[in-house]
Amino acid sequence: MTSNPIAFDRVAERPATHTASAVVAWTTAALLTSAGWAAVSWEAARAAEGGGALWAALCRPLGAESSEPAFGRFALVGALWIAMTAAMMLPAAAGAAAGHAARRRDRFAAPSFILGYLALWSAVALVLAGMQEALTFALSRAVLPERAAGILAGAAVGFAGLYQFTPMKEACLAACRMPVRGGDDSVPGFRRSFATGTAYATSCIGCCGAMMGMMVAAGAMNLVWMAIFAALMTAERLATSPHVHRAVGFSLVAAGLALGIDAVGAANILARFVG
Repeated sequence: MTSNPIAFDRVAERPATHTASAVVAWTTAALLTSAGWAAVSWEAARAAEGGGALWAALCRPLGAESSEPAFGRFALVGALWIAMTAAMMLPAAAGAAAGHAARRRDRFAAPSFILGYLALWSAVALVLAGMQEALTFALSRAVLPERAAGILAGAAVGFAGLYQFTPMKEACLAACRMPVRGGDDSVPGFRRSFATGTAYATSCIGCCGAMMGMMVAAGAMNLVWMAIFAALMTAERLATSPHVHRAVGFSLVAAGLALGIDAVGAANILARFVG
């Protein structure tokens, strides 16, 4: 990755947390994050057949029980993916929105930044929803052995883990951690902040896109894994240590290997080497 899509500066600024713009940024992010979690939680609760089935509903892919026609099902899954990206990605972006708004000295800059950020992530969410629906359609018409499905899921998780060690991941993560400039002064206020938020989202997509894609391939689009991955992605973007994202990578590779071994069977693997 030879260039950074976002212009950054390293000039020390007064702490954004002490400004009215920071309050607006964190409040906006908190409200939208809460709305995202509320939407996906409602869908999980709706899918539950009763109190005893709630945990099962939390652990199954969102939208899995929908019997809507193709377009209606895509609309539901797309809306859930948009809500999920808001729930998972906004907490780590709130600080960037607050910093941008503080540099602009404009309390309305933060909502515009967040709107631009969510606009690009929403487009990605719709692509992921389409991928999920295409994969669901293909698997419903193919006889895929359970062992093969487990191996493919393990491969998807392992790939997401290996991506954590690539130069693109390193560059995008570094971009996500840097302070964001105020934007081009020649562009009007709303458009400037919206464009800055969209540009910031490109680095976040490069940073976290592999994990999101893994959630499609591995069928992990459920509330339990959402909460785990949201915590992991927020931690690696807010941490100052260079080892956090590598630890996440090692964990995902190990989880992928475990899934693959479980699918094949440890006894079968040992028999090949011993026998």
